[in-house]
Amino acid sequence: MEELRQIRRRRMIRTLQVAAVLVILLAALAASLRIRSVTIEGNERYTEEELEELLFPDDWSRNPLVFMLRERTGKSREIPFVEKYTVIMTGIRSVKIIVYEKDIIGCVGKMGSYLYFDQDGYVVESSSEKMEDVPEVSGLATEYIVLGDKLPVEDENIFQEVLNVTQYLQTKEITWEGEETALVYLLDVIQVDGEGNVTCVFGDISVYLGGYVDMEEKLLEMASILPELTGRSGTLYLDTYDSNAENPAYVFK
Repeated sequence: MEELRQIRRRRMIRTLQVAAVLVILLAALAASLRIRSVTIEGNERYTEEELEELLFPDDWSRNPLVFMLRERTGKSREIPFVEKYTVIMTGIRSVKIIVYEKDIIGCVGKMGSYLYFDQDGYVVESSSEKMEDVPEVSGLATEYIVLGDKLPVEDENIFQEVLNVTQYLQTKEITWEGEETALVYLLDVIQVDGEGNVTCVFGDISVYLGGYVDMEEKLLEMASILPELTGRSGTLYLDTYDSNAENPAYVFK
């Protein structure tokens, strides 16, 4: 009987030893795993390489177990201009990231920083860098701006107008100094005033668009006329736009 108990004890010890070795081997294998393939979708403001570096800042963060534990416990990386991202493990060494970027239409400069706001006027991001495809807007109240709060303005329609202008500038290309260039890259600033008038400044050329009425048509006229003003300086007044005029003439001085 005692001999039988000893045999069972030895078997149990061997089983525990084998299990311990297996656990160690599995732990070592898990620790050695690294995410090698990263596919990213939905990104426009960052390249895939930039986002991959932000998501995986070191070798250890590429461990799939560490990575998924971080994501599942609500400790996702905070990435500027990214609202959120979702993670899909496509294999033990591969992952797919779907990025949802913040909806930004403009920014205001304040004390060396740029405060980016969305189409409803809420400040959604702060950065020391100016993004080339997001126009700077001057003339908005900037005394008390808090991240997450709404920009204090008297007429909130101005945000819709800035959105209209921004979308047009980002998508419309013109021939400028012999090259096709999106208007947003030529723009220095969008100026607005308390009466809702809008002015676009392109270097030495200002385009006074006036108020909200016929804004889309005035932007079309601006894009058509700007190439003719290359190398000149002054203000083009498009606030006099008249949809009924067959041969409109505008003042540039």
